[in-house]
Amino acid sequence: MTKQWFVAAAVIVAALMLYGCCGIPFPGGNAQHANVTGLTGRDGTAVANGGTTTERVQHIAGTVDNPGGNDATIFSGRVAVVLNGQKQYVTDMTRNDDGTWDFGADFVIGRGTNNVVVQVEDANGGAYGQSDTFTVTGNLPARQVEVVLTWDTNLTDVDMHVYAPGYSSTLNSDHTWYQALNGISGCNLDLDKTDGYGPETFICENTTETGQWAIKVRYYSDHGVTAPTTATVRVTLNEGQTQSYTHTFTADQANADDPTNDWTVTTFTR
Repeated sequence: MTKQWFVAAAVIVAALMLYGCCGIPFPGGNAQHANVTGLTGRDGTAVANGGTTTERVQHIAGTVDNPGGNDATIFSGRVAVVLNGQKQYVTDMTRNDDGTWDFGADFVIGRGTNNVVVQVEDANGGAYGQSDTFTVTGNLPARQVEVVLTWDTNLTDVDMHVYAPGYSSTLNSDHTWYQALNGISGCNLDLDKTDGYGPETFICENTTETGQWAIKVRYYSDHGVTAPTTATVRVTLNEGQTQSYTHTFTADQANADDPTNDWTVTTFTR
């Protein structure tokens, strides 16, 4: 046997050991460890890969492998849906008999082309697998205001509150939150997440409210989580440049509907 043969064999063995023992997916085939089975609009209409929809709220479903192995009964890592480069973690997961896990998550697509991938992280946050890209085109109206809230802890409940210029604390009007999803005319809180990570998404497509608006965030419940929770809010006006804001809450600041510890994210005039 030639020296070159031994070198090639050594490289193959090293690659097999790396992929087999270190959580690195084999290129191609099922070793992506993540598969998107489909998108469904809030109206129940399925959307094919490469398709078009008029429903901005979509539910993604699929199957992933457990970085901890198929015999593990607890998922050893995290699953994220990445929409147009923005990551949101999944909390809705169910183990199958073969050791794979089904997942599902809601998200809000944008106008035009949307690219979605599903990523699997191991217990240390390292990359374990990724699905093929799922593309969907949103045939949607232009957005006057878009606000997206996410946070970095599982199980916790963080709430968005948006106040329009006509807000009245007495009447609690012109105020959108989880108890009044369309409390501002022409706007809607599309998603209210109560069990970790978010997103909560507020969108205006045809509001006539003009003047000063305010965005606030309230830590509703820690659900037993003692670690601090960092919230991130992304604000986009008239589909222009997005502004991002962050704030960290401590567990003792979670106080249901009491506004004492509210974070005033920003105000803006339109």
